[in-house]
Amino acid sequence: MIPSIPLLLLFLFLPSALPLSITLIGSTSTLSSYLLPLLPSAGYSSYVCYTGPTKDNWGKLKDRVEKIGGGLEKVEEKEDSLHLLTHNGLKFRISHYPPLPSSPNIEGDCVFISPPSAFGEEYGENTKTALTACNGGRFVLISSCGIYPDTLQSPITPTTPLPPTSTLTPRQLKILKGERPVLNDVDGDSVVVRCSGLYTLSKGAHRYWLSTG
Repeated sequence: MIPSIPLLLLFLFLPSALPLSITLIGSTSTLSSYLLPLLPSAGYSSYVCYTGPTKDNWGKLKDRVEKIGGGLEKVEEKEDSLHLLTHNGLKFRISHYPPLPSSPNIEGDCVFISPPSAFGEEYGENTKTALTACNGGRFVLISSCGIYPDTLQSPITPTTPLPPTSTLTPRQLKILKGERPVLNDVDGDSVVVRCSGLYTLSKGAHRYWLSTG
């Protein structure tokens, strides 16, 4: 089980003087299962969660927020967003993604955590849009070591070069397309972190292989 990695990333890559607010962008499952339970201990008091594109799964995020916040003090549902205030003073605004407005609208730090499959062919454009919208804070894209081939014979390090593009699978090319805007942001305060996996006991590729014997 590796859900502690996102929390570690915040301490390693986000500024030491933490702002009050952080923006989280990702699928409902990645936000509720891996990120939301860990972030309160990082010192933030206000959260903006972009997920969607429908309200169908907002209830799952609401239940998770209620659990980590010791209950809900206030719930306000608007046409395009859900506002929550917990008993321990945490503020959450849940809204749709995509799209974000084209003009910068994210104040403070931003973490983008979502499998490419959640956004289809628009994965690369969505990471670019989110990066552009991040105004003044650190942008962290949580990516995957799946961009490397299974044939590597040595451990993967931050200096391990990527294989030639011509040898990448469609899934690896999609991951790379999502990373490109962040990797090319040489003037910004952004970083790509390639995790080896975000697995739980009941969720992950290992479940498929176990089920097939």
